[in-house]
Amino acid sequence: MTTNPVPCSVVAAAMKQSGMDYKAIASKTNLTEKTVEQLCTGRQQATPEQHEAISKALGIFKEDETNITEKKVEERRQQATSEQHEASSRALGRFRAAAQRVMHDQPSHSEKILYQHLHDVVDATGLLRHVRARQAEALKSGVPLKSHNGLNPPGTFTWLKLKNVIKYTNDCSRFDFAFEDPEIVSDVLVSSTCVVCAPKEKPLCEDEGAKPFGPYADDDDGPAPVYRAYTPITPRGSVGILSFAIKKQPNGKMSNYIHSLEIGDTLGITGYLQRVPSMIPWKINQYDAVTMIAGGVGLTPVLQVIEYSLHDPTNKTKFLLLFGNATESDIIMRSELDALQRKFPAYFNVVHVLSRPPQGWTGETGRINAAVFTFASLVGLLLRYVLERLHWFTINVLLPGPPAMLDQLAGPRDGDKHHGFTSQGTLSGTLKDIGYTAEQVHKF
Repeated sequence: MTTNPVPCSVVAAAMKQSGMDYKAIASKTNLTEKTVEQLCTGRQQATPEQHEAISKALGIFKEDETNITEKKVEERRQQATSEQHEASSRALGRFRAAAQRVMHDQPSHSEKILYQHLHDVVDATGLLRHVRARQAEALKSGVPLKSHNGLNPPGTFTWLKLKNVIKYTNDCSRFDFAFEDPEIVSDVLVSSTCVVCAPKEKPLCEDEGAKPFGPYADDDDGPAPVYRAYTPITPRGSVGILSFAIKKQPNGKMSNYIHSLEIGDTLGITGYLQRVPSMIPWKINQYDAVTMIAGGVGLTPVLQVIEYSLHDPTNKTKFLLLFGNATESDIIMRSELDALQRKFPAYFNVVHVLSRPPQGWTGETGRINAAVFTFASLVGLLLRYVLERLHWFTINVLLPGPPAMLDQLAGPRDGDKHHGFTSQGTLSGTLKDIGYTAEQVHKF
C-alpha cells in the first residue's frame, strides 16, 4: 500500500464532470489555488482535513450525506447496549478512514490470480473434474449420485433443446432450454451452477494449449471441448424449462456459441453442481441481513438466493442489492428485480447504480469500471445504505463477479489451474479496508 502522493483519478473525473478547475475548488475550500493543484495532481500529500474539503467541493463525499449518516448512527447508539455502542463507533471510524483513502487510489493486487485470465476454463473444468470424481466414488460404493428433475446424474450431460430466447440488452439474453418431459418441475439447488458443452454434431473446441486445465486425459486425441459454467436462474418450481442469463463476451467461445443457437438446437447440460466454498448450500434465515454487490450479469448467483429466500414464507433475512451497470439500458432483469422489491418491500431493496446515467436519472451514480464498483463509489454507497444498520444487524456480504471485481473488492479466490479457484482466499481489498471480516464476506 503506497504512502506516497499520487495523482487521483477520482478527483480528475469529478473535475471533468463538474467543470470545476483548481481555482473554483480553492474558492470552496479556503485553500490556495496552488495548494489545490499540488494536492489534486499528487505532488503533495493531503491531510484528512484537506481531503475532506476537496471531496466535498467536488461532490465525491457529500457533506449532507455524511451528516445524515452520522445522525442516524447517533440515534441508533442511544438505543444500543454499551457493547453495540462500541462496535458502532469502531465501524464509523473505519468508514471514515476508508473514505479518506479514496483520494490516493489504492487498488488491491495479488499474485494469486496467475491463471485467472482463463478463469472461465478453470472454473468449469474444475467443477466437472470434481463431480466426475464424486460420481466414480459413488458408483464404487453402489450408491450413485442422485439426479435432479429432468437431468441425468451430475457429471453426465443431458441434451436439452432451446425453447425460447428473451432479450434483456443488446448483448445479454435469457435462454430457456426445455426438459424432455414438459411437466417436469425444476428443483434447482441454491446456490448451484451447471456446466454446459456443445453436441458432437455442432462441436465447439478450445484453442490449442487448453488441455492442461481440464478433466482431459493426457493422451486424449484432438482438441479439447469447450466447457463453461453458468448459473441457472429458473425459480424453483418452474415447469418444463431450465434457464440461463448469458452475456455475449467479445472473445467468449461458449457465450457467442449459445447466442448463435436457433430454436430447437441442443446444448449439453450437467447439474446442479455445488462445490463448497465457492457455492453456498443456502439456509433460510442463516443471516439477519445480507448486502449483495453485483455488476452486470454477475447478478445471477445472488438472484438464486434472493428468489429462493423471498418466496419462503418463513424468511426474515433482509437483502440489499447494490447493482452496478454502465447505462440504464445495461440493467438486466430490471422488471423482475423491481417486482420483487414491490412484493417484498420489508425484505428486499435493490439500488441501481449507473456510471453513465441518462439526463433526469434520480437513482445512484458512481464510477464503475467494467461493471466493477470503484473504491470511491462503494464507500459512498455503503455509508448511505449499510452503515446505519451495522450495530443492529449481523451484516454479511455476498460477492459474485469476475476475477477483476473480486480482486479489487475482496481479494481473489484461492486455488489452482487444475482444480479451480474454489477456496475463499484471504480477504483484502476495499471490503477489508472498510472493516469487514473474512467471516462476513463470501466470494462466489
